[in-house]
Amino acid sequence: MKAVKVDDDALDARRTPGAPPVAIVDVFQQGEGGCNSFRGPAVLWHRGRLLAFATCGRFGCGDWGPIQPPTPGAPHGRNGSVAGEKDVMMKVSTTRGRTWGPLTMVTNASSIGGAGCGTGCAALGPTVVADEVTGEIFLFFSFIPKSLNYHSGVLIPWSHSVYMVSSNDGFETWSSPRNISKESSMTWPTKSDR
Repeated sequence: MKAVKVDDDALDARRTPGAPPVAIVDVFQQGEGGCNSFRGPAVLWHRGRLLAFATCGRFGCGDWGPIQPPTPGAPHGRNGSVAGEKDVMMKVSTTRGRTWGPLTMVTNASSIGGAGCGTGCAALGPTVVADEVTGEIFLFFSFIPKSLNYHSGVLIPWSHSVYMVSSNDGFETWSSPRNISKESSMTWPTKSDR
């Protein structure tokens, strides 16, 4: 996944004839942190830091579709599960995107779903906002339990829950995930809506 460097020089390049082009940086790289793929990025500029979030697909990039047992010896995500465990990861830049810190996990789908998850629950679709007065950061995401993630191999109704975590110390620590589905106005399609 690539992102444009956000720095003063890049912004000036649009105004300065002959300036070098804006540089491209790999923020999230396949295989990093045990992630087969990254998708659904969200970015927040907050108090001098650029925060980038993305969904880490442990076994592939899909979230819906028929689940088939992996072919013995085949890499994950090929000839097998296109869904599987998804976690929300984060990187931070203090250099306006020139360099990025290490990959860190914000939400672990297995910890939300409990022992029944195994490698099948998914936390995906991060959306991030900050309260500019208090500095608190809010990260919203969808959670899909394993039982509704097609692991039975049978098409079942879609079911998502909306969860939220927050950080009031500038992203150093995050609250426990909280299900806010009943508080949100988000509705999800069912099988009959498709």
